Amino acid sequence: MSAEDGEFLFAPSMPLPCRAFTPGEANPPHAAHPPLETWEGTLFWHGWDLLTHGYPWEAHEVWEHLWRHADGSSRSWLQGLIRLAAALVKARTRNARAVEHHVAGALGHWRSIPTGELSRVAGLVPLLESWLTGATGAMNRDAWLDQCRELKAGEPGPILLPPEAGALGEALLRELLRVSQPGTASSSDP
Repeated sequence: MSAEDGEFLFAPSMPLPCRAFTPGEANPPHAAHPPLETWEGTLFWHGWDLLTHGYPWEAHEVWEHLWRHADGSSRSWLQGLIRLAAALVKARTRNARAVEHHVAGALGHWRSIPTGELSRVAGLVPLLESWLTGATGAMNRDAWLDQCRELKAGEPGPILLPPEAGALGEALLRELLRVSQPGTASSSDP
């Protein structure tokens, strides 16, 4: 379950693109997606692969495909992920205010989910909130902006979890790995 360069993939059956979308270029045509599935399926986890490997626009496109057919709390969960991906797209343009705006939007969507719903990902929400707010959030925003300083068109980046992510980034990755396993219940499940 790893990419050619040895990095972990949540959905190894779906390859990463050969090129990342760069803001300012013509929008790429919408990618063909496999048949629609629940938000917890392979396509959802492919979105995480895209986001964690530096393809935020492409992650946004994948999750938007699922979001169009979701409802209720699933829709809010996916909309938050779409906004998180948009924050990283805006980092590519070095627009710190837009990054902060989209992060705040993502958190707003996740906070709107009633307690007890989406129990499978319940542990992710507080980790993502911690990861995106306060001093950690500012450090992440700065790391994303720094990663984009020298990106060339089509080059992947920024990655969601920069090398300096620390313990919180490791906890977030561990929870993503746990939740991605089929049949895994959230720690909040009985």
